[in-house]
Amino acid sequence: MELLRGEGASAEKIAGVTRARAEAGQELPIENTRSQLTLARIRERIIHLEGRDVILTQQLQNLTGTSNSSVQVETEQASFAVDQQEADMIAAALKASPFVTEAEKERDARQHLLKGAKGEFWPTVSAVGLYQLLGRYNNYDQFFKNFQRNNVTVGVDAHIPIFSSKTFADIKLAKSQLSEAELVLGNKRQEVRADVLQKARNVRELDAAHEVARLDLQLAQESLQILQTKLDEGRATLRDIEQARLEENDKWVAFLDAEFARQQGQLSLLQATGQLAKVFQ
Repeated sequence: MELLRGEGASAEKIAGVTRARAEAGQELPIENTRSQLTLARIRERIIHLEGRDVILTQQLQNLTGTSNSSVQVETEQASFAVDQQEADMIAAALKASPFVTEAEKERDARQHLLKGAKGEFWPTVSAVGLYQLLGRYNNYDQFFKNFQRNNVTVGVDAHIPIFSSKTFADIKLAKSQLSEAELVLGNKRQEVRADVLQKARNVRELDAAHEVARLDLQLAQESLQILQTKLDEGRATLRDIEQARLEENDKWVAFLDAEFARQQGQLSLLQATGQLAKVFQ
């Protein structure tokens, strides 16, 4: 943004020189209009980038939960570690995905239900006990030779299932529900794998586009430097410099767009693999 404002200041100076030369009759009026158009384009891009900066700042604040804090952007280029192996990224994404976690819990619950349904085939044995404190008001001690107020009864309660149609039905239902849960879990995992692989490929493509935009900008800057040298030697005109600056400005905008798209793709991949919080630590 600051670089673009610097270009705007340079364009204003060139526009002022062109206007003065046009008023002095040393330039055609059309050249003054052309310089004003260049300046207007730069101002338009500055306004566009300022608006996008406000929107991105708000989105970043919402994403990180820092809505009451100001966001300060460092001048050095951001670096996101997204050079993991695909297998590691997929494993991290599967671990971080709430949909996969929910499906896994549903599968585990269905497994426990099936285990419980199968357990109905097995005999059950329970230890039971009964304690009684008998009162003397009912004259038990007069009717029984051996009377004790405190009585403890201990026994075993055993159930041996022989045949139960309900048990077979419960097991069949539990198996079908478990199969459905495993199918849903497999589909969720496959969706996460496909999404991560697509995001990883997208990042590689954006990296390549970013490198092209960087070299294109570097070429425009070097061309401008050559023209500046020629201007100092009297072998180029302000019109040539103005056109070169406009081209450099276009390359700057293209580079910034490529940088934005690349970082957006990297953040999307980091979010999918559950590593986005590490960027802000």
